[in-house]
Amino acid sequence: MPCCTDVELEFDVVNTAKTEAASVEVEAEQGEGYQIHPGSVYIGTLNPDDFSTVRFTVRLDRGADRITIPFRILYTDENGKRSGVEKNVTLEESGAVEMKKEKNGLISRFLRWLLGT
Repeated sequence: MPCCTDVELEFDVVNTAKTEAASVEVEAEQGEGYQIHPGSVYIGTLNPDDFSTVRFTVRLDRGADRITIPFRILYTDENGKRSGVEKNVTLEESGAVEMKKEKNGLISRFLRWLLGT
C-alpha cells in the first residue's frame, strides 16, 4: 500500500456457525505506524452462512514499511454470551517491497486470512 495516503481496506465478515450471531461489531486497534478509522463498525445480526462487508480507511505513516493491524470481531451468541474472534492483517508499504508473485497480493492474503489458511 502507498505511504501517507488514505487507502480503503475492505473485507467480509462471515458467520460460519449454524446459529445466528447477534450484535456483531468489528473493532480496529490503533497502533504504531498507521492511523485507521473508524475505530469500529457495527454490523448487527448475521444469520448462519451470511456475511457483511466492512470498510476501514488506513493511512500508513512515513517510515513504516510493514504494519500489523489487530481486528476484533465481537458478537453475541445464541445463549446471550458476548464473545470475540481476533484476526491480524499485515500490510506492507509498496515502495519497500518488490512486486511479488500474484499469490502474495493483498486480495489473495485477505482471502487466505478470512479462510484461515
